[in-house]
Amino acid sequence: MKYVLKISSHLGIDLIESSEDELNEVKDAKSNILESVTLEEKLDLALTNYKEFEMFIASISIDYKMFKGGDWQGGMQKRRELARLFSNLLSSTRLYIDHLMHHVSRIYGKESDNYKLIKEHVSQHYDESLSYRLLETIRNHVQHAGLPISFKSMSTWNVERTHMVTIVTPTLMIEELRQNKRFKKSVLVEIESLTKSPDLKPHIRNYIGRLTQINGFVRELLNSDYQRWSELVLNCIEKGERLHLKASGSIHTALYCESDNYEVLEKIELFRDFLELREYFCQHNMVLDDFESRYVSTLPIDELRT
Repeated sequence: MKYVLKISSHLGIDLIESSEDELNEVKDAKSNILESVTLEEKLDLALTNYKEFEMFIASISIDYKMFKGGDWQGGMQKRRELARLFSNLLSSTRLYIDHLMHHVSRIYGKESDNYKLIKEHVSQHYDESLSYRLLETIRNHVQHAGLPISFKSMSTWNVERTHMVTIVTPTLMIEELRQNKRFKKSVLVEIESLTKSPDLKPHIRNYIGRLTQINGFVRELLNSDYQRWSELVLNCIEKGERLHLKASGSIHTALYCESDNYEVLEKIELFRDFLELREYFCQHNMVLDDFESRYVSTLPIDELRT
């Protein structure tokens, strides 16, 4: 068998001798990079669904601020849309959590220290945060029993009576949760002790913030290995770029394992794109500490208090 790095562009094709060890190392590196990129994509999906959920709440607030009243049917339509967005959000956050350990196990194995550290870190967030426990338990309820979400709206003056604030808040229908015999009783007792109709916004924001913190923890653990994987892939790509410096179009780089009769037994295509995509996600999706304390406001800037 032969191992070669093949570089092709409009200038032609060049072959560089490779080895079985290099092919296997680069194959594993590419696989691990793609696992980490896919995990970032799933967090991005959850954050995008969260953004849509918050934007819909804001749009209802504007409706109530600008237009008088509204019929029962219109209110129910808003509730259905809010429930749909909430369901999408919970599905995508669960997707992230469930797949997180799957991706880590594919990279490091279930017996690895990193797998155990990440699993413990996720459990720590569950233990520390009522919001985390609540949203995880509601997700199970939504999947198997119902959509326990409604909303309230109100307009009120601020303390100084300089401006009126219109607020719409999604609320949890506690009675529906009570009727579900499979709903986790300890979580139900915790949330009942707070209020009869909990405002879901701070709980959702705390939960989302903690997911970004979990993802940040995973990034930190991956960083040193990710750097090595990137260097293995980039080393091959840059060999091709140096040989085809004058290429005006794209340069295609791939590692091949071929039989003595030139039959392709294995092919590992290499691109910068997936490296750049992870870098984009790391910059775009920040770690959100104290996220439940951060607000978006349309107040005039000179009315904001520091």
